[in-house]
Amino acid sequence: MPGEKILIVDDCETVRQVISDILTEAGFNPIPASDGAEGIELAQSYIPDLILLDFIMPKINGLRFCQMLRKIENLKNIPVILMSVKATSIGDKFTKIVDVADIISKPFSPDILLAVINHKLGKPKKEKLTKDIPSPIKKESIESPVEESQKAFKDIKQIISNALLSRIPEETSKITKNELLKFCDETITMDLLMELSYLIARINPISGIASLAGMTSAISIGDIIQLLAQSSQTGMLKIIEENKYAQVYFKDGKISFARFWGESEEFLLGRYLLKEELITLETLERIIKSPSPKTLLGERLVRSGLITREDLKKVLEEQTAEVIYEILRWQKASYSFHPEIQSDEAIASDLRLDTSEILMEGLRRIDEWRLIEKEINDFNIRLEKTPLAFDPSLGLSPQESLVLDLIDGTRSIKDIIKETLMASFDVSKIVYELLSMKIVKKIKE
Repeated sequence: MPGEKILIVDDCETVRQVISDILTEAGFNPIPASDGAEGIELAQSYIPDLILLDFIMPKINGLRFCQMLRKIENLKNIPVILMSVKATSIGDKFTKIVDVADIISKPFSPDILLAVINHKLGKPKKEKLTKDIPSPIKKESIESPVEESQKAFKDIKQIISNALLSRIPEETSKITKNELLKFCDETITMDLLMELSYLIARINPISGIASLAGMTSAISIGDIIQLLAQSSQTGMLKIIEENKYAQVYFKDGKISFARFWGESEEFLLGRYLLKEELITLETLERIIKSPSPKTLLGERLVRSGLITREDLKKVLEEQTAEVIYEILRWQKASYSFHPEIQSDEAIASDLRLDTSEILMEGLRRIDEWRLIEKEINDFNIRLEKTPLAFDPSLGLSPQESLVLDLIDGTRSIKDIIKETLMASFDVSKIVYELLSMKIVKKIKE
């Protein structure tokens, strides 16, 4: 039902933006309100078709909002869907006090949110105002939400029909294949699938079903991390972009651990240990090769007395932060959040890092990366020194001097990153500054 006006009442700006993006892409007109008081005001102005309501808010909470709404004659019949992290504990009590159409747990996937909304809007439409709300965000799509829904509907029908046919022996069946297909076509209606979607949305998230998933082209990883933090989530955020893969673990909204898989060796724990000169390469290789497959590398080093637990915590914090700085740059990645999922590393690390500090630093780095990538868009670039590089009055920092010393016309930026054990961002930033100062120049291949 494209075009319906949906009021979003939530005091979290990120939640409002995420939901607005989802609704806009699905063809709805979102109306965001930052608290209950503004929500009542906007409801009176626009008479929405449906209201998405947060439970815990300043000024006017979800309960008080509903009580006020039901006393206003032209608003009292608007369906309200309650959104809350504590949906399972407050649901029954709340619905007995106030007429709430449904309750969904935060965080939720776009599919679940839209399934519940469409289910509730399947009732007879209310009279609409001619005043439309301009959509704040417009997105291009190859297929419209309606076309995608119709295609999915046909696919599900076919899957169910095939499953039934495969389980009915032809020699004992009293109905023909065509009769069964006709029965499925008449029985499996869109309303039935909406009911199934509604029931699936109520499955306990501990079962492992992803409750939040999508693409970073629609919602950035930074917004997702902020949403998980503000809703005090515990679980694992999985992000995949081409041949790169990362996992970020949360505990009560804090980041407890992050890890990365891909071609780059930059985010391996060993690099951080070597960079901080906590162990030698020879010792690291010996520990890795030693037979202890069920014990984590960091824990083995602590138990061996080679590093302290404080040393391990420091390098894990740096490793986790840099993994997040990296994934914040991924613009064509898929992501999914899996509630309550924890790894052995996440449980052992339990870093409890504040997301706001990491996001602020990560976004600052993204701004710098935009400048750097105008000059350095390939780590295979080779550089050479200019005569200015031999000026003794340059006043370079130790890290800048280290990078400059390795620039010899044969090493690539990738080689320098590997040899210095520095982060790719730090090396790239130094190279960018050396290029800007004309101390080095690119070699034309």
